[in-house]
Amino acid sequence: MLFWSIILFVLSVLAKTHGIDLLPQGFTWKTLLIRSLLPISTSMWWYITSYTLFLIFSPMLVSALRLIGQRNHAIIALVTFGLWGVATLFPLVTFDFPRLSVFTFIFWFVLISYYKWYTRPLSSEICCLMVIGGEIIYLIFWTGSLCVPWLRHHQQFIFMNTQLPQLLVAFGLFLLFERRHFFSRLINFISPSTFAVYLLHQYPTINVLLWQRIFTPMRILNKPHPFLASCGVVVGLFTLFLVVDFVRRAFFSITIDRHKDKWLHQLIGSRVVTKFKRLFREYTSSSNMSSRFSSN
Repeated sequence: MLFWSIILFVLSVLAKTHGIDLLPQGFTWKTLLIRSLLPISTSMWWYITSYTLFLIFSPMLVSALRLIGQRNHAIIALVTFGLWGVATLFPLVTFDFPRLSVFTFIFWFVLISYYKWYTRPLSSEICCLMVIGGEIIYLIFWTGSLCVPWLRHHQQFIFMNTQLPQLLVAFGLFLLFERRHFFSRLINFISPSTFAVYLLHQYPTINVLLWQRIFTPMRILNKPHPFLASCGVVVGLFTLFLVVDFVRRAFFSITIDRHKDKWLHQLIGSRVVTKFKRLFREYTSSSNMSSRFSSN
């Protein structure tokens, strides 16, 4: 992640020096530099930041949900599902839920953990019906947006990550493929680079280059077959970014990966880390003494 954020920033600066300004609206080069150096804490990519926060909170979430028991867990699941899964199907209804944040992961975790802990596995037939039902809901709303001009201006609301169609399709597909066991060397070779595809095409300047300069919506819609053209763009970009990350992996294999264990051992044994560990032990021991003194 840090490799690509820095490389893409350098490439963006080089493009600027050659007269190609890809800086998104609301950004400055200073803020882009800071966000590239600190991608997690500045939410350069929302998914990474949110997932990192979720991993930090997940042990506490598991303990809390276990402690409240099945009945209260079911109540929380029903309330959250009703508020942010069903009620938000109406335009402009959000109940203060942020679209892209760690709360999306927490919402899903409340529902999935209840299913995993307290319910029987769903059959494959029900999973298929869930996927079909979710797609039907999409079709209904897209058809409505074509017929109702006001709804057309708010049609993006249907893509909220907690809504009923997303729940049905994602959960149904996951359960269907979870019970299918297969092995593929090709997939295992490609999969480590799929994360880079997300990083590359969602970097701010690359996003501007792709969707505001090269593949603008009107340019694609004016093609003889816009749907096929859209699919071609998606497959082409996915393949391109995979190949780019293959180059990065080859570079890492002869540089960083070969020496990372040695560097890690040297880092752990360095004076700075040793001093930090000593100070941390002193701090925790003094904190324990203070707490014991306060309790006494």
